[in-house]
Amino acid sequence: MLDGAADTRVPLIERLGLAAIYCANVDEFFRVRVIALRRLVRSPERTRRQHILEPARLLADVLAEVVRQQRRLGQVIRDVLGRLDDEGIRLVSADRLPEEALEFAIRYFEEYAAAHVHPIILEHFTDTPPLKNGELYLAVPLWPRGESDGMVAFAPAHGLVEVPSDHLPRFVPVFRNATHRHVMFLDDIVRVSLASIYSQHDPGGAYAIRMERPAVGQNQKALRKRDSDEKRATKGLPARFTYDRRTPYPVLNSLLERTGFTEDDLEPGGRYHDLADLARFPDFGRSDLLYRART
Repeated sequence: MLDGAADTRVPLIERLGLAAIYCANVDEFFRVRVIALRRLVRSPERTRRQHILEPARLLADVLAEVVRQQRRLGQVIRDVLGRLDDEGIRLVSADRLPEEALEFAIRYFEEYAAAHVHPIILEHFTDTPPLKNGELYLAVPLWPRGESDGMVAFAPAHGLVEVPSDHLPRFVPVFRNATHRHVMFLDDIVRVSLASIYSQHDPGGAYAIRMERPAVGQNQKALRKRDSDEKRATKGLPARFTYDRRTPYPVLNSLLERTGFTEDDLEPGGRYHDLADLARFPDFGRSDLLYRART
């Protein structure tokens, strides 16, 4: 699929669709194969000795290959988006918003997204906060109002905001000018609205994270029967914590401490996760950017 997405002979929107399928396949690979490898790495030595290949070495090789392919995926997506820009379709980010797009994004959030956003502050929970498995969140350092300049030695609190992509399109057309139709990630619509979401704080950035724990299978169920404490029964089970590699370490460390994940679960990523949603990138009725339908 990645080779197909890289093929410049393929129509542009179709290339994004192939990239989306590749991303979905990688997610499934992690949920099944990589989780199994991590479980094997954490197994007793006598179990690991039964395998021809050292599990830790195999896991390292797999992750290195994934990183290589992810870099290529980034190159492919940037190429497609650059060519779409030439075709009059522009993906704009929260950092480079024209004034018209900013106004639309804030209005869109208030009218459509706000009802589906339920922000939390991690420090308000004494136990693990109620987070949805596999959903996309933005981690937000929250400074005391008026103190985000760092002149006073306050430590920030940490907020988590779910990106409501199960209720709204991940890619939102925001406005059209004489040359381009402009599109935004729903993530960025949430980003530009953080001041209203956390109105009692000064938000200090927003970093994408996605936390996944494996589904409870028969082995874990049997373990829980022997141990009535669910937390002890699931302790040490491998999981996946994908995060924006630009996330400041204090923010990441606070998330790990308060969600029960470990550094072994970490998987660095980019600013945007869940790119399987590229399959729903708007084509604006441009049939020339798609394969012709068979008649």
